[in-house]
Amino acid sequence: MKSYFPDLVEGLVLIAPGGLIRTHHITWKSRLLYSTSGLLPEWLIERIVARRLWTGPETARSIEPEPDTDAVTTARPDGPQGELKSRGVYATSRHGLLAGRPGSTASQVVDWQIAHHRGFVPAFISSIRHGPIHEQQGRWGVIRGNVEAGKGMIGAVHVVLGETDRIIVADELLEDAGRALGPEKLRATVVKGVGHEVAISNPDEVVEAVLQIHR
Repeated sequence: MKSYFPDLVEGLVLIAPGGLIRTHHITWKSRLLYSTSGLLPEWLIERIVARRLWTGPETARSIEPEPDTDAVTTARPDGPQGELKSRGVYATSRHGLLAGRPGSTASQVVDWQIAHHRGFVPAFISSIRHGPIHEQQGRWGVIRGNVEAGKGMIGAVHVVLGETDRIIVADELLEDAGRALGPEKLRATVVKGVGHEVAISNPDEVVEAVLQIHR
């Protein structure tokens, strides 16, 4: 929004933002899986992606498809309709999304959607295929131009990152965002010992970063 409607944005805080993920992190498996080349039939892609996302009741993982090298093997009960057998999982937050409500961790919510919402997996596939995940330096550059031209009310972009995030690598993001925005226009909060689920596991640090805008 800041790049299209700068006058409507009073402050900008990006939490583990995509757009600048370096493409060398994409594994050949993910390139094949999310390709639109037609090499794999869509029904097979959906089944494989569902297996990647499914965790089962005793495990937790990130819903992100990469990097495959973080996967560890685990056994789990059969998936929906007995079709899914076992799958490597990623370690992620077990914090519930709703206080006091069992079954509300991010991974449990994803499992529920896989089991009950037929459109969830196709929508996830589409977001990975077509979302602005990589090579968005130009769009970030528009934000820089707006700031330098005095368009809007912000003078800097704040980012909140997890120190151990394997998807949005903090050092890489800070380097690339600093280059795209200019280092003087970038403010960063790196939360120690936290991965991609920083907004779920460490909401206080995220809120503090937001509040800093108005101080």
